Order: sequence, then structure tokens, then C-alpha cells
Amino acid sequence: MNISKLKQAEQDFFDIYPDGFSNPIMQQIAKKHKPVQMTELASKLFDKANFENPLDIVSAMIQVVTRSSLISIFEKPKFRDSAKILPSYMQEQMANALYKFLYSNQDSGFELLVKALKNIKLATWSLVTVCPFYVFPKTEVFMKPTTVKGVIEGLSINLTQHINSTKNTGMP
Repeated sequence: MNISKLKQAEQDFFDIYPDGFSNPIMQQIAKKHKPVQMTELASKLFDKANFENPLDIVSAMIQVVTRSSLISIFEKPKFRDSAKILPSYMQEQMANALYKFLYSNQDSGFELLVKALKNIKLATWSLVTVCPFYVFPKTEVFMKPTTVKGVIEGLSINLTQHINSTKNTGMP
């Protein structure tokens, strides 16, 4: 990683926003994304008790996806339209996958959700992770792959080197 580029980016950020993310401008930007409201909505919609009715869970997923500022305006209608016409058994699979992701076996739930979204040709990182991110914003991560690729390139991060070093040490 190019540490000097990282330090320069950090300095540039603090030059523009001296209080970092506490800066009023950053607070205004964050407000536009309605993180508190989206977290409250997702927590209510994806409460464990609600998973008894898979059709309601898929409707809740549609609601969260379409209201999210994190999801592309192109993905929202595709997801909404595709999820609405899914046969009930596929909606049940999607709801069960999300339940596992949130409350049971996260790895298995992730894989099952990817599989369910592949069936409708919408297995994107954004759609797979947006609901878990809103339900558990302190532990789940939502990243835009294109943005992350830009950061990796901009900071000259060698992922192959990092992956190989973690394999050798057993550390993440």
C-alpha cells in the first residue's frame, strides 16, 4: 500500500472537514441517507418474529431496497419487479436465506441469498448486503465494489500480497 497517498488523502479530508465525520457538512451529507430511519425500519421489518411469513419478508426486502440511498437507481426497479413475481417457493427460499444470514449461520445464509438472487440475475454485493447492513450497522459492512476498486487502485494496495500473507500467518 502506498502509505504516503493514504496520509495525503487523510490530510486532504481533514483540510476540508476539520472535525472529520463530526463536521456539520459531513453530518448533512449523512442525514440525506437517513441512516437512523433506515436502521429502525429494517430492524422492525426483519424482526425474528416476522419471518413466519416469507411473502412479508420479501415485501420488506423490496421496501428496504427501494428506499435505500445505497442501492443504484437501476437496481431498485429490477429487484422490485423480479421479487414481486417470484413463485412462492422462491420467495420462501429468499426469506429463509435472509433469516440465516441475520440470525443463524451467516456464511450459509450469505451463500443461500446469493443463490436466490442469482435465480433472478441480481446477485450483486449491494443487494446481498444492504438488509443485513441496516439491521446490524455496527457489525455489518456495506461497500460499493466500484468505489472499493478505486480505493485499492488509488492507494496501490496489493491484495494478492495481503491474501498470501494472511494464508501464511493464519490471520485475517
